[in-house]
Amino acid sequence: MQEAVKARVESEKDSITKTTETLLSRIDEWRDELQTYWRRTTWQRFNTFPAVHLYLLEMESIITNIDVLADRGSIPPCYRELRKLLENLSWSVFDDLLFINAEYATIYDDSSVPAHIPPRPFLSANQQWYDWVRGRQTPSFETQRSQLRDRIYDHSTRSRLSYDDRYGITKGTITEVLKTNLSYPLYIALAGLKVETTESVESFVTPVNPTHLKPGVRRTIQNVVRSLKEGRRLGQLDEEFIDTLTDELLDIEANYLVPPFPSNNHVIGYLDSLWHHELPSRLDDFYGEYSFFIHSYPSSWQIYPHSSILEFKILAHEIDRFSHATSTLIEQYLTTYHRN
Repeated sequence: MQEAVKARVESEKDSITKTTETLLSRIDEWRDELQTYWRRTTWQRFNTFPAVHLYLLEMESIITNIDVLADRGSIPPCYRELRKLLENLSWSVFDDLLFINAEYATIYDDSSVPAHIPPRPFLSANQQWYDWVRGRQTPSFETQRSQLRDRIYDHSTRSRLSYDDRYGITKGTITEVLKTNLSYPLYIALAGLKVETTESVESFVTPVNPTHLKPGVRRTIQNVVRSLKEGRRLGQLDEEFIDTLTDELLDIEANYLVPPFPSNNHVIGYLDSLWHHELPSRLDDFYGEYSFFIHSYPSSWQIYPHSSILEFKILAHEIDRFSHATSTLIEQYLTTYHRN
């Protein structure tokens, strides 16, 4: 009987190793691909790297560690590692899409535009910034985005012929386009916290002058409207609307804006909603389910050094699901923001 149990456990361990080795191989491929993109795109010009490219090294270490833990029968720590991986990978993807959508290279090819490029604050996230933001009433990003959506919808109804002469544009469509085109300038403009001076925050985050966001906000709104028109030329009414809306978004009674510090749930949920058709499983489902192993519940401890066959089977299944979901996330990120 013991030999039969051991054989079943070894079979599940082999399955876990096969899944992790496949994922490690893909990580190498993604790293090489991103290195190629870096050499010939905006990243090199602004002396920065894709956050996903930077994170893949830790992702590789975590996946390797999970295989070792599973081989030793330490099941709970595997879920802790998976949850940490999901957090950091999601933040990396979110940071990259905000930076890429800003289209800084295109904007600042125009010498008449001052090159005040907002920083990438999520690459330097820290506890002080988190505590400072949590201690204040912050603007609701979802509420601000809904108001922006309604303004764009009103414009589309007034100029319906220039969008679609039969059906117009729905609010749901506008929301999806805003998700795809969200940039750092627009995100900070919608959800940034107002401050009058930099002294109180500059030690842990770089505040942004609202006027420095204008070129990026305008380009983002322009891309949203252009996407809604499905590539058709922007008319005079469109350009005037874009200028007016940009000015309204940046009509802020403050000298500086502190970038928002989103929660992990917000970041993961944003990616879920952005690619809800493509992802095989919801990322926030993994995040919620694995939270049991993060907190100090005695029932989640590794009390006995040998786990049951069922625990190994469940872990093998979860790692396979998780690998599929995170691989799809990275593939969607590459396809949407690099392979074009």
